[in-house]
Order: sequence, then C-alpha cells, then structure tokens
Amino acid sequence: MGNALDGIRQTVKDNRSARFAGLLHHIYEVQRRRAAYPALRRDAAPGVDGQGWQSYGQNMQANLLVLSDRLARGGCRPHPLRRVSIDKADGSRRPPTVGRLRLRLRGVPALEEKLVQRATVEVRNAAYEQDFIGFSYGCGPGRSAHNALDAVAAGVSSRKVNWMLDADTAKFFDTIEHDWLIQSIEHRVADARVVRLIKKSLHAGVLEEGSLTQSELGTMQGGSIRPLLLNTYLHYAFDLWARQWWDRPANGQAISQTFDFLGFTHCCGTRRKGKFRVLWLTRARAVVAGHGRYFGVLNNGARQSVFRFQVGRLWHRTLCRRSQTRHLSWRRMRRLVLHWLPVPHICHPYPNQRLIVTTQGRSRMR
Repeated sequence: MGNALDGIRQTVKDNRSARFAGLLHHIYEVQRRRAAYPALRRDAAPGVDGQGWQSYGQNMQANLLVLSDRLARGGCRPHPLRRVSIDKADGSRRPPTVGRLRLRLRGVPALEEKLVQRATVEVRNAAYEQDFIGFSYGCGPGRSAHNALDAVAAGVSSRKVNWMLDADTAKFFDTIEHDWLIQSIEHRVADARVVRLIKKSLHAGVLEEGSLTQSELGTMQGGSIRPLLLNTYLHYAFDLWARQWWDRPANGQAISQTFDFLGFTHCCGTRRKGKFRVLWLTRARAVVAGHGRYFGVLNNGARQSVFRFQVGRLWHRTLCRRSQTRHLSWRRMRRLVLHWLPVPHICHPYPNQRLIVTTQGRSRMR
C-alpha cells in the first residue's frame, strides 16, 4: 500500500501541477480499509445504521468485500450523519441553548463511512501534503495547535517583530459553500468518481429525531475527512494569498506587550541569563469560568469561592513581582478580581431535576 502512495507523492514532488485521474482503486482496496479498521475507536457511538465496532468485526472480511464492490461500481451511498449535542466550553453563540449550557453539534457517521473516509484521507494526503504551505497548521497531517504556538514563540524570539495580526473567520464551518469546496478539490483530483463520492458525502445530510436535513452550505463536525476537505479549501482560498501578502514589505511602529492566541496569553519575558523569551500564560478568566462550569454543583459553592480567591492571590503575587516601582495594594487588587474573575455560581440543577426516573405504580425511588 505504501509503495503506491509513495508514487503519488513523488509525482507531485516532480510536477506541482499534476492531476490524478485514477485514485478510486486506492480507496476501495480491501487491504487499506482492513488496516484502517483497528484505528477506529471501539467505544465510539454508532451512526444511523446502528453498527458498532464489535459487531462489524465479527464478519469483517465479508463486510469489507461487499463495501469494496459497492465502491468499485459506484453504488456506495453514504448514510446521513446522526446529530448529537456535546458540551461546548467557549462562548459561542451557536444554538441550541439549554438553560445556561451552550451545546456544540456533532455528526456521527456510520462505521463504513468512517472506513471509507480514512482510506480517502490517506490517499488524498499523499496527493496534497506536498502542496500545503509550511506555516499552515490547521488540520494538516502531523500538525497541531501546539506547532503553531511553537512557531509564534520562535518567530517573536528570533526576529524583530513590531506588530501582530489576529483574525478569525466567523462561522467558517457553518457557511462554507460546497461548490467552492469541490472546485478546490478538483485542482489536484481529476478522478470524477472520487469527486462524486465526496459530493455524496457532503449532500448526505444530517438525521435528527427522524428528520433529515440537507444543505448546500457548511459541514457538520464529525468524520475524519472533514479536516482535510477544509484544509484543502483554505490552502487555495487563504494560504496562497497569505504567502504573497507575507512577501510584501511592511512598516509598523505599534508594539504590543501581550496578545492572546489559541487560548494562551503571550507576553514578553526574560530567561535567567537575561535573554528575551516569549511566555505562555493561561488566561485566568477562562480558567475560573471553566472550573465553575464543571464544578458548579450543589453544595460546592464554598470551594468554588476558595478556588477563585486562590487564583486572585496568585495573580496579585505575580503582579507584585513584575512591578519594580510600587506595591499593588490588595484593595486595588480586589477591584481587578471583581472585574475580571467571574463570580462562582451553581451551574447544574438538583440531581432529581436532571435525572428523572419514570416508573410504573408506586416506587421507593419517588
């Protein structure tokens, strides 16, 4: 399997404008999907087909052969995603909202869809990994948010940086157009069968409480192919433009002592020998708020208040150490704590309100 993909990588390396017209046979190869099966989570929730990891593996060879035949003759129709809601830690405004808890929607694909997606990702990574630009860390193979943090720290420490640009694409996953996404894929993939398979996956829709919803915009979170599709789109829509913009000369005078990036506050600091370094600090407000959302249960209010007080005390000690001119009074520090650290409160209801046990007749549980 590796030799075939190595040939694809070498072709792209020799010819950056190459397009591949024969990729589907790599995807429906039984051996590739057999290797992908053990990588699936054994305790993952089943999709709309109700197929679990254990039950599928009882007759895995026959199931893979049937799936391979459907893929080869173009008769594979992806199942819709089963929509579930999971807790979301950030302050997103995306619905739905239950009480004070904001939920993040996630789609659970069927088990065979996961196998097909993993095989597709492996093949398309071989075709695209030579294209992705080095400073792109979103969803790339072997890339993570910590790699981006390392790049920022190394760049600020080793180069003369006068300004930072922080931008975000609002509701990118919810509003991306499928037609533009397919066009970005066709820059490298000329196999109409693979493109058709990806279109079917995008148009499969989402099933929630027996109702099927389909849209020409956005992609539901869930599935291993989604990060690669979005990374491919961003490569052509943003990364290539950013590289051209990066090469332009720029002059700036504004200097920021701190900035927030990927959940950390970056600030200027020094090593023991006096050399410049970039410090990564966790934002205290986010820590206190996240602690309160999880531990805000009944009869735990006092401990929440103690945790908030200790965070404020450590913050006060840090500010006093940084200041070389005058001491920061605790009276003034209390105003900062009241302004920046959220007051703890009970976020979760009483147990008997959240867990309603329905029984027939009279029961000792009621």
